[in-house]
Amino acid sequence: MDIFSKRLKDMRRDNGKTQEDMAKLLNIRRSTYGEYERGKIMPPVDKIKILADYFGVSVDFLMGNTNFKTHEERNESDPMDVSKQMKIILEYLENNQSVLTLDGNTLDDESREVLKLSLESGLKMAHILNKRSNLF
Repeated sequence: MDIFSKRLKDMRRDNGKTQEDMAKLLNIRRSTYGEYERGKIMPPVDKIKILADYFGVSVDFLMGNTNFKTHEERNESDPMDVSKQMKIILEYLENNQSVLTLDGNTLDDESREVLKLSLESGLKMAHILNKRSNLF
């Protein structure tokens, strides 16, 4: 099951809705909606937008391009907060659907993993050192 179908099913269940309820919202057959949740077919863009609006999430979240549910949640980060910015970059590195480049060249999976581990390690070390310096 891909990210889209899993999130769609989880949000429907979390909101106490049936597949029939969702099919009515989208003006489609229940069986078609069931295919969306099973990852057998991808809904057209207009249906994805209706679903995102209905659940109060961004299309990017629904599609699995981000773990931020809304654009506002993503934009709440202070641009001067290095930790928040690095977490956003880490999110992109963890999302294999996002095409990322380094100096104009697409990052392969091995490079992504090395960069992700390096950023995680650097972030942990910075937190430790920052806490230590703030004690004195």
